[in-house]
Amino acid sequence: MISTTKHKGPVSKEDLEALYAANQLGLDTPESLVNTAWFYTVLYFGKRACQNQWAIKPGDLQLKTTTDGHKYFILNERATKNHPGGTNDNEDETQSVMMAWPGNPRCPVICLEKYLGKREPQYDAL
Repeated sequence: MISTTKHKGPVSKEDLEALYAANQLGLDTPESLVNTAWFYTVLYFGKRACQNQWAIKPGDLQLKTTTDGHKYFILNERATKNHPGGTNDNEDETQSVMMAWPGNPRCPVICLEKYLGKREPQYDAL
């Protein structure tokens, strides 16, 4: 018997609030900042398996601004083993976007900007 992929359900609002209350998520400590940056990166850009998530480099994330001044990140995806590009690639060509949440202290763009500004630049890993 071939096993099928089993997707997990979404994180409940209660569990998310508990993670923020326990400082596992947030911007106040180095650990919570790393956890939150990873959480948002996977939430918005984690289309594939863990191996591809580890392959994301800081330079793959581009901060942009809309014409009305709202910031957002996009992920410049590189070719992978399963999706090398070209005319025969069946990869979804839609662009994932992480939009800012103006006025919200849990804004994913603010979190990622802060994380990218504090990470050690000599390391290539996100």
